[in-house]
Amino acid sequence: MSDDQHAADAVLPTVVVPMPAEIDIANASRLAAELDRAIHPEVKALVIDMTLTTFCDSLGVKVIARIRGHAVAEGIDLRLVTASKQVQRIMAVTGLDTKVRIYRRLEDALRPDSDHAGEDRE
Repeated sequence: MSDDQHAADAVLPTVVVPMPAEIDIANASRLAAELDRAIHPEVKALVIDMTLTTFCDSLGVKVIARIRGHAVAEGIDLRLVTASKQVQRIMAVTGLDTKVRIYRRLEDALRPDSDHAGEDRE
């Protein structure tokens, strides 16, 4: 998929939505709109790819929490990918790490059996 296309526009059982290096007030509403577009009946799993993300402020957390509620209501499995200790910490501090499955590597989150990823899960 090219950079000009939104991953959220793809009609696939699993949709990956890449996030930028920083999530804050400057881009949170745009990212929320991208994630909202990823929620549709054909989607079985939504992966928020924060592989490049090193900073996520409270608005970013709010966006993730809101999209989690939307995904749960639609029966979509929400997964988050991040290797950043800072992002992992904010997910833990806010309790999102207990509500969203978090992986260190995108390939782990994309595995069909990732429900049982165990040691690959963060």
